[in-house]
Amino acid sequence: MTHLASFSLFFALACAMYALIAGGVALVMRSSRWLTSATRALQALAGLLTLAMLLLLFLLLLRDFRVEYVAAYSSLNLPPIYVLSALWAGQEGSLLFWGWSMTICSVLFVWSARREAIKERFGLRRVPRLLRSFPVYADELAVAEIVLAAVLTGFLLLLVTHSHPFRVLFAPPNDGNGLNPLLQTPYMVVHPPILFLGYAGFVVPFAMAFGALWAGTIRPAWLNIMRRWVLFSWYFLGIGILLGAHWAYLELGWGGYWGWDPVENSSLIPWLTATALLHTLILQQRNGSLPRWNLFLSIVTFLLCVFATFITRSGVLQSVHAYAESPVGVYFLLFLTIASVVTLALFLARRRQFRPPTLPITFLSKEYSLQLTGQLLMGFAFAVLYGTLYPIFAQLLSGKNIVISADFFNRVSIPLGLAILALIGVCQLLPWKQAAVKMLRGRVFLAFAIVGIAMAAFAFFGIHAWLALLTSGLAVLVGATILLQKHSSQRPFAIFHLGIAVLCAGIAVSSSYKIEQQATLKQGESIMVGAYRFEFVELMDQQTTEYGTVSARITVYNNNKIVATLWPEKRFYSDTQITTEIGLKTSLLRDLYVILDGWENEREATFTIIVYPAILLIWFGGLAMFTAGMVWKCFKA
Repeated sequence: MTHLASFSLFFALACAMYALIAGGVALVMRSSRWLTSATRALQALAGLLTLAMLLLLFLLLLRDFRVEYVAAYSSLNLPPIYVLSALWAGQEGSLLFWGWSMTICSVLFVWSARREAIKERFGLRRVPRLLRSFPVYADELAVAEIVLAAVLTGFLLLLVTHSHPFRVLFAPPNDGNGLNPLLQTPYMVVHPPILFLGYAGFVVPFAMAFGALWAGTIRPAWLNIMRRWVLFSWYFLGIGILLGAHWAYLELGWGGYWGWDPVENSSLIPWLTATALLHTLILQQRNGSLPRWNLFLSIVTFLLCVFATFITRSGVLQSVHAYAESPVGVYFLLFLTIASVVTLALFLARRRQFRPPTLPITFLSKEYSLQLTGQLLMGFAFAVLYGTLYPIFAQLLSGKNIVISADFFNRVSIPLGLAILALIGVCQLLPWKQAAVKMLRGRVFLAFAIVGIAMAAFAFFGIHAWLALLTSGLAVLVGATILLQKHSSQRPFAIFHLGIAVLCAGIAVSSSYKIEQQATLKQGESIMVGAYRFEFVELMDQQTTEYGTVSARITVYNNNKIVATLWPEKRFYSDTQITTEIGLKTSLLRDLYVILDGWENEREATFTIIVYPAILLIWFGGLAMFTAGMVWKCFKA
């Protein structure tokens, strides 16, 4: 079986190389038959990588410890559900999954692009079954397939030479090392594959941008396909980031959900550029503006996804999310360098063919607000990128080990975030082209009256911190303008905009009014944190077949009434690894969060106790942002 799995990778590499060559021949000869041959090679590649994925999963389920990857990331007592987590827990498995995801996306894109080309050639609305295999040729499609085949060839070369997931051990162990306990959670069953799907999907706009640059034009059908793939990838990357934040909040035991960690930042940056791209693509679809900007963003977003992988795997920056230091990072850096040079050369050569039309854009128009939103998002992305890379360049130039604290990112993100949130609220009131001041006056007055009333109410109920009050007011502005908007074409985006407003309000209120206190308590002692009294009742230890635990029972009182019993604990594994399990009580208004830091004896322990108000708004807002119904409507729009 391992031989079959290895052969599937080698044959997949051969298919990718053949698709690259066949695409090149098709481009030179302008041949539909050669292009069809390249497409079939990509389809065969997808089948072979699917086989490799299934075989790796089967080997993990069999606990075949003759395979090095299986021995490294599974064990006899690993629950079957977490075998899925083991599939992408290691570098080899995650790269295989990423390569497979890119292949599936590539095949789906080529299928849809061919259908659009057939419809355009024959003037059809729908493609009948008899014409679905009809050979078609277009320069942009040929170049896109060449780029996809080149990227996949590079990934498969990396898998075959340096990150082979089917290496066989000459002396297999009786049991494997098992999965990192932090990864034995349902979040790790869904978070990594969703994140990788987001990364993988951006390869399509990347290839399409190359195709458009080569052809010297962007047809409306091509632009529509590009927007759908950007939206698809943005959606999955956003869900992956949100799930990762919630996993960090529940499993890492540090009392937060986002720490501006380099790996966190590296996933946020392409999501920000993709969000900017979604906004500016709307303008190009409506009036043909910003073609260079959109081609640039389509390419840069995928390169930033590769950059995220470089940060995760190179070891150049320390992160709790990163893999162990690996020479694989050098290959991703090489890919980034080559792709950037080729992109720059092609972009400079073709820039004159993508001159935007000269259109008057007034300040009080949706066009201007969308353009400004894109610029603010790009500024946000650049600031996060700068803060992430600065320690690397400082180390190279001065030899000093410099750490950029979360304060820098907060100082940058707060004003930019508030500006974007305000712009979202105002934008929804504006019409296309030009607004008549008289027409806007009534709606603007009503919207800001609602905001004023809401902020007065927030202040009355105790929200006085300027950041929480201002952010909550802007969130109300977004909600009010959604209710007042009269443009039906905007309604598919209302859920997303409302979701991000709720999420921002949750971040501002929870961070402004978070109460955190560390205390050493003897058995029977208690401490007041905010309006709650936390009493240390007892310390217990237990032993299971997998780990030992030391847990504390904490009873929480509010006005002398018991509102929760929490059990924070430490788990001790045989490989000397220690993990923290928090005690958590979630409610609509606040979370009660307790960490067991340590203990002197059975009667005395140290705790970190946090009262988090309104943090549930973050998860509700994030869920609303990535609602499936919103995505369906956007695809339909």
